[in-house]
Amino acid sequence: MLIPTPNLSQNQSAMEFSVRLPPPVPFPSDINTASLVHVSLEKLLTGDNQESAELFEACKKAGFFLLDLQNVPLGETLMDDADALMALSEELFAMELEEKLKYRMPKGGFSGYKGIGMLRIDEKGTPDRCEFFGVLKDELLGISPVFNQPAVIEAHKELCISFTKKAHELALIILANLEKSLHLPSGTFDSLHRISEPSHDQTRLIRYPPQPASDRRTSFVAHTDFGSVTVLFNILGGLQILPNISTNDYHCIPSSSSSAWQFVRPVPGFAIINIGDAMTKFTNDLLRSGLHRVTSAPGDQGNVVRTSLAYFLRPENEVLMRRLEGGDVIPGLEEGRVEEGVVKSGEWVGVKGEGKKIGGEE
Repeated sequence: MLIPTPNLSQNQSAMEFSVRLPPPVPFPSDINTASLVHVSLEKLLTGDNQESAELFEACKKAGFFLLDLQNVPLGETLMDDADALMALSEELFAMELEEKLKYRMPKGGFSGYKGIGMLRIDEKGTPDRCEFFGVLKDELLGISPVFNQPAVIEAHKELCISFTKKAHELALIILANLEKSLHLPSGTFDSLHRISEPSHDQTRLIRYPPQPASDRRTSFVAHTDFGSVTVLFNILGGLQILPNISTNDYHCIPSSSSSAWQFVRPVPGFAIINIGDAMTKFTNDLLRSGLHRVTSAPGDQGNVVRTSLAYFLRPENEVLMRRLEGGDVIPGLEEGRVEEGVVKSGEWVGVKGEGKKIGGEE
């Protein structure tokens, strides 16, 4: 069942948002908030071993951290692009539902439009409350045929390409630092995530309309990301994590009202970074793919349209999904155990993607 997108009020659409600035509506100070490690991109680029070690510990424990992008050309350009794409989102999602459905994401695909209510957030079949457009890296860079996209995206293709390239570069910097901590040969992760090779890397523009004050609940299903690294920009709250749980067994997930869920407070000038299932696979469960979900933004932020922007870095389609060899930090397989069912990333991502669609889709 598709649910029409509510219209923006004048107050909501007129608000100025930037990933560099505090939101016009403040994040509440009295809610359960996760304590995430702050990592400096500037220090990572200068080879700061302590900063790299803190990144590694964050990826082993929470699977999430906040990355300071300020005062670094790459970070500043990425934030410029993020602001521009978030502004573009307002025009994109303002299209009539009938028009947006012309670009509907095909079943099993990652490119195009997903409408509100197309996915389910639980076993009861409760519909989600978000919509998004996915734009694949391969389509932008001419690696694969282009899926039909709205004119507003086509008109800003260079912006989409710039964001994709910068986010990809940022994700590889994170992986290079993890590679060092894992004692893997230099270039190991670069060779698995070359931007010029076919993969399911994706930029996603996401919109969460305000929910009724009497019925504020989960907007997007609890899940782990199935790629390697996610680079996320949020201005308003709504993202929640489970610092002590990482599982794909949805029967083990705490109830919606459980205090185990903790909000992630966005910080101006920072990106939210999380590690995905691919890195857990490559490191034999050493690195943690953190479970997370999106719910109604907290406090008065819940009265405002919430826009998010994400880049999902995923292994090249031909990469074999198995424990990596070559280092002395990644745990070995149990004695006598042989990895079974090893498949290529292209197939693995497809299966994982379908598995995240709890309750199915319509």
